[in-house]
Amino acid sequence: MTSTRSTDELTQSRKRNTAPVRRTVMYTAVVAAIGLLLAGLQVAGTTPTAQAQTEWHQVDQPILSDDVNGNRQVADRSLSTAALRSRAWYRVSGGGWNGGSYFYTYGSNGDPRPDNVAVWRMGNLGEWEGPKKTYEFQIYIPNSRARPSTASVVYTITDDDNQRRIRVDQRRHQGSWFTLGVFDFDTLAGTIVVRVADNDAEQHWSRDGYGNSRIGIDAVRMRCVSNCTSEPTSVPSTPVLEISGLSNLPILVPKSDDITSSMPFKVSPASARVRVSESNLEARIPTGSGTSRTLQVTINSRTNSGRYPVTVTATYGSSSKSKTINVIVAEPKYEIRTEYANAVARIAGREQSRIYATRNFTRIDGLRVRVGEKGGLVSDDSNLSQFGRSWIAEGVTVKGARVRVLGDALVKGRARLDGFALVYDRAVIEGRAKVYGTANVFGDAKVSGTAEVFGTGTGTAKVSDDARVYGNARVYGNARVSGDARVSSNARVSSNARVYEDARVYGNARVYGNARVYGNAHVSGSAHVSGSAHVSGSADLDDVRVSRGSWK
Repeated sequence: MTSTRSTDELTQSRKRNTAPVRRTVMYTAVVAAIGLLLAGLQVAGTTPTAQAQTEWHQVDQPILSDDVNGNRQVADRSLSTAALRSRAWYRVSGGGWNGGSYFYTYGSNGDPRPDNVAVWRMGNLGEWEGPKKTYEFQIYIPNSRARPSTASVVYTITDDDNQRRIRVDQRRHQGSWFTLGVFDFDTLAGTIVVRVADNDAEQHWSRDGYGNSRIGIDAVRMRCVSNCTSEPTSVPSTPVLEISGLSNLPILVPKSDDITSSMPFKVSPASARVRVSESNLEARIPTGSGTSRTLQVTINSRTNSGRYPVTVTATYGSSSKSKTINVIVAEPKYEIRTEYANAVARIAGREQSRIYATRNFTRIDGLRVRVGEKGGLVSDDSNLSQFGRSWIAEGVTVKGARVRVLGDALVKGRARLDGFALVYDRAVIEGRAKVYGTANVFGDAKVSGTAEVFGTGTGTAKVSDDARVYGNARVYGNARVSGDARVSSNARVSSNARVYEDARVYGNARVYGNARVYGNAHVSGSAHVSGSAHVSGSADLDDVRVSRGSWK
């Protein structure tokens, strides 16, 4: 017993003595293994965090639309400011990501529903097993002459279950990528969408002036930065089916032979199948490949005037999307005849071109135009549209092939149009008024008396909405008069000045520089408002000069 007990005690003693040694050896081995692992990572030139990240997935341009009607797309630069602020986006060349173009619109803060919406469809994350994935989101804020200027706008990131709102100060991050944040997504996240709406902007176009409420948008990108091992092989997993570039197509009824009008448009993805359905017209889409397609519509002399709906449908896999436009068929409303002002002009060979009505229609002021009625003098048939109720009345002189009178616009009296004048919508030019240079008059605006609206240099003078310019007033340079504003007497509005809402500028007043006059403000007498001055509310400035600050 004694011998056995002594042997057991010896064995236990050896175990106690060797245990610390074994623990030390194991600890040393673990440390060495970790060291080798870290060394291997350093040799590879990566870090665990970087190793988990994926490449950026970038959507260069969003889908642009009107959230109320759901079908408006990008506006041409020729559209009215009224249309811009409530219906459309503008495209600007340069200043966007990688020097490309970008889009902008104006804020409508406080409106219950948005007018203009931009949507980036970032794709479907698919399904996976394991922990949540973490994604970083960045937006590119453009920078150019028409740069974003609103203090802040909300970007919304949504998936199938959650919504995240991030407010961004666009003025502080122009011309760069800005990180919206880093967010977690689970396997039920589904489709990721980034969205911007104009009623989430801090500024409002009518309160702050157009230039102070601009929202600029461009590319959006995202990448996984954590738990990315089960990243789907394709993001987005399903291409977004889109049709763009289609709009109403006007066609004049030919006198004899058939006439075919074409409208190019785009469809994506390029492999989508496209077909056209129509009624009472011959419409087709020639076989083509790639994203560029063409809609062709043919009519003949027997085609009746009217609006003919044509639907273009694109299909890709199980998805389909349709776009319906109207083909507007009309008979020419005027013809041009060459004549001479008098016998002396005939002998000298000085011809002039005058329009004559070829069908009956009613002008915007309610007067009836009869077949054979004499109109004004024009340079060629591009001056006056054959569509709508637009008319150039007798007594008016139009000089220059670049002048355009469109829509339901009316030019009458002894008015003069020249240069690049553009008059459209329901605008009226009357009296002895002149519109010339690069000048636009549109909406329900009216220019009368001996007033003049003209652009100088690279600027475009604009009078829009229900604004009135009359008396001997002048609006020129890059100035804007809009809303229910009135500019009259010998007043001058020039440079980059803005007069809008119910403001009044009259007498010998001058508004220029980057000045703003709005609200119910009056500027009269010999007052000068210039520089960065803002005159608003019920302010009444008479025979004073201000160049900065706010006056209410």
